[in-house]
Amino acid sequence: MEWFATANANLPGSELQRHIRIETLSEWCAAPPAIVGDVDNRAVPAWTSWRVHREVIRAGLRFSLPGALHALQWTLIVGGHPRPGTVNLHFSLATANPDAATLAALEKFVADWQEGLEAGVTRLQQERAAKSAAVCESYASSGFG
Repeated sequence: MEWFATANANLPGSELQRHIRIETLSEWCAAPPAIVGDVDNRAVPAWTSWRVHREVIRAGLRFSLPGALHALQWTLIVGGHPRPGTVNLHFSLATANPDAATLAALEKFVADWQEGLEAGVTRLQQERAAKSAAVCESYASSGFG
């Protein structure tokens, strides 16, 4: 089964690849979906509990949880279709008929990633602006400005 979303996140592919790493996943999405249980079908609430695969692809990233029920994977691709200045998200499970709990958990996971990307890009822009302002202030106070 597949899910699609679009995040209003104007971020070049190289920046997406640089900032979203396995060790920073929780900064972009709080947690994996609670329903992607391990082999005993227990909910595993933290990213650190999973073996996560990350693959750099053209203008984006692909992640997978190979030990998860139904082999969850998702892709983040910058811009282009449907519109520039966005990150397109694609999620898939290797099942055509997930149960209601799995469906609800994955829909929340998609929304969490969409919100996380939008918030993350805003955070990066604020960090850049603060860094730029500090450099300008330092330059001005040095007597050269």
